[in-house]
Amino acid sequence: MMEEKTFVLNEDAKRLYEQLEGVEFGGLTTLDQALSKEEKELNDCRDLLGKLAHLLGVCLKDAHLMKDPKTTKVFLNELFAVLHGLGRIPGHDGKILIRHRGLLTGTKASERIDYVILFGNILFDIATAAAMVKSLEDAPTDLQTRLTMAFQVFSDHGISSLYLQIPEESPAYLDTLQIALQILPYYSQAARPGSSAVFEKTSSEKSFPLIHDERDQPDLNLTLLAGVNGAKPETMKTLVKKVDTWMRGPNYMASDKQFQSVYNAILGIKVLREILVHPPIEINNIKWLIVDNEGEFVSKQKSQVARLVAGEYGNSPQEMARVIGSVYGDDFQQIDSQNLAERLRLASNLLTSIEKTDTSQPVMDEVLDNVESRLDKVSDHVYDSLEVHDGVIKAKTGKTETTVGRIHSKLKPMVGFFKARSAIKKKMINMAQRGISFDAYDYKIIAKDFGISVNEAKELIDLFKSCFDDQGCFIRVTFERNITQIAKYGKKVFMFLWQYLKVMLQREDRIAFLNALQLLVTHLKESESILSALLSDFFDDPTTVTFSDQCALVLITLFASKHDKGFRKYIEITPEEVLKISKGLDTKMVAAASKLIDSNHEKFFEKVKLIHRELTQALDSGRTEGEQMHLRNMFLLEREVYIFLSLVGGNTARALIRSAAQVYGDPKGKIYLLKESKRFFPNLLQLLRIVSRGLGRIGGGKDLSLLENIRTQKEKFLEEIDGERHKKYAELTMKWVEASMQRLSAKN
Repeated sequence: MMEEKTFVLNEDAKRLYEQLEGVEFGGLTTLDQALSKEEKELNDCRDLLGKLAHLLGVCLKDAHLMKDPKTTKVFLNELFAVLHGLGRIPGHDGKILIRHRGLLTGTKASERIDYVILFGNILFDIATAAAMVKSLEDAPTDLQTRLTMAFQVFSDHGISSLYLQIPEESPAYLDTLQIALQILPYYSQAARPGSSAVFEKTSSEKSFPLIHDERDQPDLNLTLLAGVNGAKPETMKTLVKKVDTWMRGPNYMASDKQFQSVYNAILGIKVLREILVHPPIEINNIKWLIVDNEGEFVSKQKSQVARLVAGEYGNSPQEMARVIGSVYGDDFQQIDSQNLAERLRLASNLLTSIEKTDTSQPVMDEVLDNVESRLDKVSDHVYDSLEVHDGVIKAKTGKTETTVGRIHSKLKPMVGFFKARSAIKKKMINMAQRGISFDAYDYKIIAKDFGISVNEAKELIDLFKSCFDDQGCFIRVTFERNITQIAKYGKKVFMFLWQYLKVMLQREDRIAFLNALQLLVTHLKESESILSALLSDFFDDPTTVTFSDQCALVLITLFASKHDKGFRKYIEITPEEVLKISKGLDTKMVAAASKLIDSNHEKFFEKVKLIHRELTQALDSGRTEGEQMHLRNMFLLEREVYIFLSLVGGNTARALIRSAAQVYGDPKGKIYLLKESKRFFPNLLQLLRIVSRGLGRIGGGKDLSLLENIRTQKEKFLEEIDGERHKKYAELTMKWVEASMQRLSAKN
């Protein structure tokens, strides 16, 4: 029991997220082990988020918790310790968002408790907690259970979103959080029909009147706003009425400034915002269903959709969240046919509701445009498992077909188009084969997909076919002759060609095609969008390694280096000399790549670890021709990874480069003791040289000790060398280690 008056952290919390001050090799012989510290920090953060969800669930469930001063103090000490630990983690803006996602992950009940916790670039859910418990020896065994129980409480209380701001280190701010936590457990009781309109007295001997919104419905966020500001019910009632009147007037309707509710408007009006204390917690604020951060722009039409959904589904917050997700969800590329069918059903119901309103067209267009743009991101195989017949949508899972519901007449042709596009993509991929032909309907679908006329679609297919001979082999000279014509179709044609490259079987064709794509890149204007698509393709499946992974990194590096003609001449790998570039980088592309990597750091870690495991297994295998070819390919792929990361930088890139330097910088490490390590010693030294140069580019002061440690291993490296050629490799590598040390010293 904590009896101290000040809020203190326990020893476990104090140890969280201490940054590495120096590096020792200490047996870190694989990339998995070298990354373990980075991943431990990530898992510690998830553990804290799980504890936070549990504590909030306890607070909501137990109305007596905040009545007793002793239990209140214990609870607050524990909560503030968790928040303090989260606050010390880098890479966040102090906001924690718990949001109902409502995906079916098994039984129907799973839909009700499917929540996600968003914190910085971290997304935490029950599936992640289950994976932690299964794979980590030191993971709390009850992590998944406690998180599930917390989400069950959120569901029981009808929570669609919970926003929490990590408190500042000031007594006044901590007091506002305490007041908000005192209000939460009483709200559900007070808001029930027939219940008292005033909360019971709490441990602080305060009572908090229940505040109603413009529709005379109890509103928790307005109640929280009144509570933390000590505002009287009469004052709040007048304020709500005035703001609501203003929002219905012509000045508001004509302005660009739009709000999703009266509560958001109150805190959005500058005069009020500057004098009011913002509640540190918000519950079921529809704003947090359509944005992830405070500064995110919300269009007028988007706000109108949000208000309409709130009015239609306000009494069912979880349904409201799922309807919003059917229009604005950002995970359509990951959902299966069952969840896609459900979202189409929800969007259909929303469109039916919109048709009944007075000003339906702008809102209708907003919904249709957003649904269509998200359907465009759904994987093709998902559409193969979707059927629409007589206005009813069905989803297939294996041999089981489930009728989900009716689909709106305006969505039916969209689904039909994307299903047809999926089938035609397969046709286009195989068009180099003899006997593949396209009919009028095919050309119509291709024309719509590429945003061109039917005649242009025919010309495009003929253009593609001319780039292959009778045996289906790629003719690069024909492609390059028509490059200007091909480039006018932009990202669409590039991504199609990229998918084509992934199924090419002959290495000679792949190299020729890769070089053709490199030339095409220099003619395209949608660089950032294509870079994001290629990078996502690389890490979206962290369970497999394919030859296209290397091709993706070669092309992405080309985007980042402003298509530098000095080193881009008919190659299948990126020259190491690209690491000399400083002012020749495309800063916009570099920033976009770094941001995407950091926001998907878990997948990126897993992908790079898999590549390294494949390399070490190949080094320890036999010496058949196939095994040796695979080993060379894995060296090339891992090499591309480190060159790319050394160019773009960012937290994830630094962690991976630093970890690789630990592995390759230890001459007695496991990587140098495998069956084929001696024969491939120059390749191993090349990776060490690249990551050392990478640290010089993107590392910090802490990395000086790591490079110094590597430099002191010079004699041990020389002991392992066979022949003068290997000695030259080692000498060159150590020169780059010293050059990187000088570069870091100059920066710091």
